[in-house]
Amino acid sequence: MPAPSSTKLSPVPKGCASHMLVKPPVVGRVQKVAKQAADRTTSELSLGQIVGDEPFTERLITRTQDGVNALNVPGVLTEMRTLTNRRKYSEESRSGADVVGVLNVELPSFSISKGFLAQAKLQGNRKDLHQQCHKMLCLSHASYVFIYRRDGIKVLPAQSIISDYDIRPDNLSAMTFGGFMREFVKCFLGDWTFPKVIDPQSLEGLLERTDAGVGFRLSITYGRERP
Repeated sequence: MPAPSSTKLSPVPKGCASHMLVKPPVVGRVQKVAKQAADRTTSELSLGQIVGDEPFTERLITRTQDGVNALNVPGVLTEMRTLTNRRKYSEESRSGADVVGVLNVELPSFSISKGFLAQAKLQGNRKDLHQQCHKMLCLSHASYVFIYRRDGIKVLPAQSIISDYDIRPDNLSAMTFGGFMREFVKCFLGDWTFPKVIDPQSLEGLLERTDAGVGFRLSITYGRERP
């Protein structure tokens, strides 16, 4: 994957900023699925049923996948595939990322692919956070931090973390996980230089290249429906 400057955004396809490529019914349902996954997983965290950010991340992404794959939108096929890189948890991440996500949108006459990187932290855990954010931003401007709290998930741009070392991440304004997935699907958020992920092999390759612990591919295809 190319290593764009953290201060220079990748080009956006013409027209993307002026209207949503993915229409509201799909955006709203993906947001709802992501919110439900976040609510259930944070509830388990508050009950002490989850210990550590790694199992939290895996449950969150897996539940989002299950919800997306159960959606039935007329004229649109939504599919999500996830993959876990077990080797990542036994060594220091070279990229600073715990999650890599890719969105593929296929329309009759146009297609897009984009992605993001994210570092995951339990609330109060700031160990190596600035260093990890710097690593991610060397790979992509679309780098974020997922902060797992007992009352929800906060999603912050990695750039906001490194802008002021003394600011506590918990005190910064942020998106919810559902809101983050909404903006990602709406076409307003993400890195357009990410490679297109079309099969398990390319998803596995992306995981290896980014050294993330969990990867997912979310595909939205117009003109197809779930069997």
